[in-house]
Amino acid sequence: MEKFKNFKVRTKILLSFGSILVLMCFAVFFVVLANLEVIDNVGIISEDVSFQHELNDIREVCNEADIQANILYSSIDHEAREDFSMYADEAEKRFQVVFNHIDSYSTFESFRPSIQNAYEQFSRWNETINELIKRDIELEEGRKVFSASGSELVKGIEAFINLQTEDSITKDQLILANKINDSVTEFRLLSRTFQYSLDSSYAEQIIKKMDETVLLLKEYLENTTSEEEITGTQQLIDVINKRYAYTNDFLSANDASNAAKEKAIPLNAAAASAIDSAVEDVYKGIEERVYKTKANAIFTLIVMAVAVGIIIVVALIIIFALSRAITRPLAKMQAVMEQAGKTGNLNYSEEVKKDILKEAAIKDEIGQSLSAFAGFVEHMVYAGGCLTTMANNDLSLDIKVLGADDTMGNALKTLIDNMNSAFHNIVVAADEVSAGSQQVSDTSIALSQGATEQASSVEELSASMEEISIQTKHNADNANQANDLAVIAKANAENGDGQMQEMLNAMKEISEASVNISKVIKVIDEIAFQTNILALNAAIEAARAGTAGKGFAVVAEEVRNLAARSANAAKETTQMIEGSIEKTKNGTSIANETAKALGKIVENVDNIASLIGNITSASDEQALGIAQVNQGITQVSQVVQTNAATSEESAAASEQMSSQAQLLKEMIERFKLQS
Repeated sequence: MEKFKNFKVRTKILLSFGSILVLMCFAVFFVVLANLEVIDNVGIISEDVSFQHELNDIREVCNEADIQANILYSSIDHEAREDFSMYADEAEKRFQVVFNHIDSYSTFESFRPSIQNAYEQFSRWNETINELIKRDIELEEGRKVFSASGSELVKGIEAFINLQTEDSITKDQLILANKINDSVTEFRLLSRTFQYSLDSSYAEQIIKKMDETVLLLKEYLENTTSEEEITGTQQLIDVINKRYAYTNDFLSANDASNAAKEKAIPLNAAAASAIDSAVEDVYKGIEERVYKTKANAIFTLIVMAVAVGIIIVVALIIIFALSRAITRPLAKMQAVMEQAGKTGNLNYSEEVKKDILKEAAIKDEIGQSLSAFAGFVEHMVYAGGCLTTMANNDLSLDIKVLGADDTMGNALKTLIDNMNSAFHNIVVAADEVSAGSQQVSDTSIALSQGATEQASSVEELSASMEEISIQTKHNADNANQANDLAVIAKANAENGDGQMQEMLNAMKEISEASVNISKVIKVIDEIAFQTNILALNAAIEAARAGTAGKGFAVVAEEVRNLAARSANAAKETTQMIEGSIEKTKNGTSIANETAKALGKIVENVDNIASLIGNITSASDEQALGIAQVNQGITQVSQVVQTNAATSEESAAASEQMSSQAQLLKEMIERFKLQS
């Protein structure tokens, strides 16, 4: 320890800071270890979050597929069919991404069973929906064949009706033919209902009604001998038999589609439940893993904090020991300097002197500094004694100098010599000052008279500048009023421009409304066209009905006429609307040009306001400049007046200076000077 005391301060500091540096390296090592652990944990959590997002993507895609499946359960929708296939394929891809993720990271292996179960449930549901789509396609094909057979049935019944003539048909045959026509019409209506509702009860009624129709046709065959009627009737029976077969096929396809739906719906719920269960399992597992990861991170941080705390304590102990070795001897020096600073007394006690000499025995820089400090203090005490003698008006001292480098001694010696020389010179100068004071007094009186005349001229100049300042201020006020009017004109122009923009928006809304009305007229035209077609079909049916349908034919003709007049009226209204749209466009164009003109007016008014603002600023600056000139003249006037008063005072002061020079000479005579 004694050997350490005699080390140089630099060596002590280097050893201490080297120790602290080693401790800091250990602290950094612990921090790096903790950061590596945290980074590893963050990477694990990042993978967990990514895995959760992938499962959420699967659930979202499956939900979209479920929406499209619900549409397929209620109707045959081509777009829903394509969308389901797209979402199902996307779900397959996302399941494969999740399985690849599990294969890449063993930490996710525990989630494989629940995710595998969800995938299997989804696959079964997907297969069932694909089966449903297949059945719906077959059902759609059956509907087309069923619809085509309806056209063939219409032709068959028309051919059968055309065979009936008033000359060849009997009353019983006519009644039977009407029953056949009514029966065919009835099961045709049922067929249309079944075709769009897909209700199996209608199919059973259709089959029953077709059986009745076939029986009526067979009865008709028994009551006729005409080969032509027999052939036509037999052809109608064949058509109805084909219709019967098509109806059965259509019904079978509908039953298969319904069976596929009934099979798919529970599988749909099972797949959704399995996916939700897998997502929940993953969420719970990841949540537990995140909790454990956080606990490990907290433990690591606690260990790191304890290690860093120990290192800090050791470093503080080293710093305290080093600071004490440096500050303790400096405190002794500080006590002496503080005493000298507060009381001006450089004399210190023997006890303090003993402590300083003890600390000065240490061979480091601080000990050497204390030794030099003790010698410096003794020299300062000698200098203080010399200054005390000088304070007692004794300037005849002979200062002892330690050498050429003795700054204090040389300074005191120089001071004594300079003061002796200065006091001798002051005595001589006092006589000269007394003579010069009289000359200054005469000159000051002449200067006072000239300053009084100059002050009068400055007052006249100040009055003229005041009048110019008032006129300039009036011009600035007028410019400000012009600027306010320009701002109001600008605001009015901008307001007009805004109202023009509102008018443009109104013209645009009128144009859009005209287009919408045109669309409504087109819809009315289409309704009239459809009404015309329905009236035409009704006229055809009335013609087929013969005499019984004449009244209905008249009504159909009136409906056709009404539809034609509606179409003509819609066409004329469309032409008028289009003319209105064209005029609205012209009005919008004119309004746009007017808006551009108003914009240019606003721009010009803005430029005028800017120019007037610049004039206003210039006028204000000019008024301010004149006011400053006027203020300067006032200050000059005050200075001139002050100079006049100062000249008078200088004359009086010169008289006093002469008397003070005499007094100074008497005071210097009190000092004891060197010869």
